[in-house]
Amino acid sequence: MKLVVLGATGATGLEVVRRATERGHSVTAFVRSPDRLGALKSQVTTQKGDLLDSLQLAQVIEGHDAVISAF
Repeated sequence: MKLVVLGATGATGLEVVRRATERGHSVTAFVRSPDRLGALKSQVTTQKGDLLDSLQLAQVIEGHDAVISAF
């Protein structure tokens, strides 16, 4: 599945991203600080942005199968 993870750099978000990538899902991490993904950064697509920007959020979500909020 193509997933968008919101809040991907928090403790819960990092675990969600790690497990999703281990299971073969394609993950887009919507984050304020991509560098906080650490080693996972190379395994995901990162989109830097602000959750309060509804237009930007809608653009990131487009084309994905599911959105997971760890925010």
